[in-house]
Formats: sequence, C-alpha cells, structure tokens
Amino acid sequence: MLTWTRRTFGVLALSALALSGATLPARAQYPEGPITIIVPFAAGGLFDSFARVMAPEMEKSLGVPVIVENRTGAGGASGGVAVANAEPDGYTLLLGGATLNVLMPLLDPEQGATVSNMRFIAFARAMT
Repeated sequence: MLTWTRRTFGVLALSALALSGATLPARAQYPEGPITIIVPFAAGGLFDSFARVMAPEMEKSLGVPVIVENRTGAGGASGGVAVANAEPDGYTLLLGGATLNVLMPLLDPEQGATVSNMRFIAFARAMT
C-alpha cells in the first residue's frame, strides 16, 4: 500500500499549484494598441463608408484608436494580401467582400489571401 508522507503530499500539492498557473494566458487584455481596418477598395465606396462609420463606435467600445486604411489595387487583392501577411494578433482587420474570399483565390491561387490563412471574426452585410 502506498503511504503518503507530508513531504510527498506537499511536493505534489505545490507542483499542481505551480502547473495550474502555467495554463494561464501570458497576454494582456486585448486590445492594447491601435487597430487597423484595411479596406481593399477606394475611399468613398460602400466598404470604406461602412468602415468609417464603424471605426468611431469601435473606438468608444474598445478604448483604443481604430484606423481605416484604404489599400487599393488588383481588385482588392492588394489589401487582402496585406492582411494575410500581417501578424495574426487581431490588430489588423480586413473589411472586404466575397470577391476577396471566393473569386481571387480561384483566379490567382498564388496571391496569398485565401480563406485558409485568415480567421473570420464577423460577417457584415449592407443592403439598400
């Protein structure tokens, strides 16, 4: 029969306590800094207008600056590639349409902005 001594029990208890803290995230509260929304189309369009209406509300809610950046070119692929190549830390967001997610990977699989290397956080729809 296994006999538990106080020392053995103490070592196991301290080990369990130390290891339980190892699973806690080592990151601070999100967000810590500015968030950039990349709009892959020209200023003044539907996506740009939506981002510029949404950004001040996000700033109020999150307490950090929200920057809207237009990255035009290649039918939206330039902005999509910029987001795909950004750090996956949640500070660079893409506001685009189905063109980027469906057509571009089919037309040019090498361009880099594919559904597999991005994580969707919200779907927005604007209709008139």
